[in-house]
Parts: sequence; structure tokens; C-alpha cells
Amino acid sequence: MEPQKPEPRADAAPAPTQPTKQARRIAIVQRLVLEHWLELMATFILTVGSLAAAWSGTQASRWGGVQSQAYTLATGRLLQAGQANQQAGQLALYDTITFDSWITAFRNGQTEEAALIERRFRTEFRPAFAAWRATNPFDNPDAPASPLILPEYQSRLVAESTQLEQQARQHFLAGEHANTVSSAYVVIGFMAAVAIFFAGTAPRFAWFPARASMTILGLLILLWSLWRIGTMPIM
Repeated sequence: MEPQKPEPRADAAPAPTQPTKQARRIAIVQRLVLEHWLELMATFILTVGSLAAAWSGTQASRWGGVQSQAYTLATGRLLQAGQANQQAGQLALYDTITFDSWITAFRNGQTEEAALIERRFRTEFRPAFAAWRATNPFDNPDAPASPLILPEYQSRLVAESTQLEQQARQHFLAGEHANTVSSAYVVIGFMAAVAIFFAGTAPRFAWFPARASMTILGLLILLWSLWRIGTMPIM
């Protein structure tokens, strides 16, 4: 009597067919390829991101120095402008006093004293005084009240003060520009550090979609940082 063959169990899993085994092999190979690319991507992010962060930090420091120097120059120019303006005011006061003294002497008929005072007029005041005398001020009611209000009265120190104020403004604007650039480099360096953080943290996730998402996000942030570096001025 031949032994009976055991009947197959109803809950036994069917043996994998050849197409199923091949599909599994393909899936494993694809997974390994993706893992390899993720590792390369993470290495790229860590390497280039470190360089980008270091470069951004260096540029931020240099532009910060430019900002400090520009603000210092602006402050110095403002002080010089203030000094020049103060001296111009003192000289204008001297011109006013000597002119009033000349008016008094002239009206009192003190010809010699008026001539003496006129010789003491400053060189910058003389053209304005001559233009004022040409308007016949003693008989012309529409004549200017003083030579100091005429366009011929030009103060070298006032012009110098105005020029120094313009230079101070230029230096200040240069400092503002340097501050903006320095702040932008700080942001770029921070974003590069964020990209490095994502790339360094991604391998800790066992779930492949999470690891891939972290790595790709780090790559996108790094690419943005590199694009910003390419558009920034270099010191």
C-alpha cells in the first residue's frame, strides 16, 4: 500500500513565481540605487554647504568692516562740515559788523574812517559790496538792504561745508549698502547651515520617504544659497 501524500494546507503561501522574484530583485536594485544617490546628494550638500557657509561668513565680516569704515568717514565729514559752517558764520558776522561800521561812518561824513573800514573788508565780501554800491542804495528804495544777501556774496567755507555734507551723505549711503549686503550674506550663511542640518539629519530616519524628503529639501535650500551667492557683490 502506497503512502498517502500530504494534502497541501489551505493557508500555506504560494511559492513565489519567477516574475515575482525578478520584480523583487528590480525593486531592491532600484532601492539601492536611490540610496546611493541620496548618499551622494548628502555628501554634496555637506561639502558645498560648508564652503558656502564659510564664504558667506567671510563676506559678511568684510562688508561689515566696509560699513564701519563708511560710517566713520561719514561722521568725520559731518564734523568737518559743522566746523566749516561755524567758521563761515563767524566770518559772516565779521562782514556784518564791518559793513554796519562803514554805514555809520559814511552817513556821519567820516570819509577817512569809512575808507579805512572799507580796506578792512574781506576779499569774499568786496564783490558783493561793489554790487550793492552799484544799486545806488542810499537813493534807491528797492536796493538790497545788505551786500550779504546778494548772489555775489560767496563764502568759500559755506561751499566747503556743503561739499563735505554731500560727501558725508555718500559715505553714509555706502555704509547702508554695505550693511544690506552684510545682512544678506548672514542670511545666506544661515540657510547654508540649514541645508547642512537637513543633510546631516536625514540618515537618522529609517523611513526612506522621510530620509529622501529631508535630503531633497536640503539640496533645494543649498541651491538657493548658491544662487544668492552668485547674485551678491564680492569684497
